[in-house]
Formats: sequence, C-alpha cells, structure tokens
Amino acid sequence: TVGAVTAVTRIATIPRSLSADAFVAYSWDSYRIALNVSNMTDAFSYAQATSNRGVPAAGRTFILSLGAAF
Repeated sequence: TVGAVTAVTRIATIPRSLSADAFVAYSWDSYRIALNVSNMTDAFSYAQATSNRGVPAAGRTFILSLGAAF
C-alpha cells in the first residue's frame, strides 16, 4: 500500500542471572599484590539490555595488580 506505515514492536526478554566474584589481596612492607576474579563460574549473562537486544557480559575475567608505595 502506498503511503502506509507499518510499526513493528520487538520485545527482548533478558533472563535473570547471578554472578560470583572474588577478591584477595596481600600487603607487606610498602608492597601490595591483589587478584580480582569476575564471573567465576563463566556463566553466560547479559551486561545490559537496549530496546530490542541484549549485550552479552564478559566471561570469566582475571585481574592481577601489583603496587608499591614510596
């Protein structure tokens, strides 16, 4: 049909999820070491949802940091 407008509505349903994270640190003298682990179970989940799609979250992530105070 000429001049007709069709509206399409898409609804995305994002399932619930639960993530387990861990953090451990050790300090001695003026030094520090820390390990951060996100999404320990490496479960699939979504970081955010927009109008018609979900953005997948990162998988299991390790962050090791070292520090020194002067």
